[in-house]
Amino acid sequence: MTILHPDECEKVADFLIDLTEHTDIAKHEPGRIAIKFPLSAYRQAMEGIDGLDLVSALKSVSGIRSYDFSFFWRTLEIVYDSSVIDSGLWKDLTRPNKNENQKKQVKDVLVNLLSNESIT
Repeated sequence: MTILHPDECEKVADFLIDLTEHTDIAKHEPGRIAIKFPLSAYRQAMEGIDGLDLVSALKSVSGIRSYDFSFFWRTLEIVYDSSVIDSGLWKDLTRPNKNENQKKQVKDVLVNLLSNESIT
């Protein structure tokens, strides 16, 4: 896992929130999720912003055990520790048109995970 400076935690959280607004949950069970990306979001994930791409972001999140992209299926499968990451976070992340309060709540949880603090 990559250790981030607190300012970087916010940057990564914002990136993940912006990116996941374009995604859907394809399959989910506690500890494993498959997230479907439209081609435009897949491109954004790989190109990233300010030197940060999705792979770098995922390496920074406490509780993510492994992940695998399928370009063919445009899915990201994540295996995570459900005692560290609450399964409801994924639904909150992929909810389209989040209001500002919802975004702030999701961001707070992500920043805590990126700071290596367990939230359940």
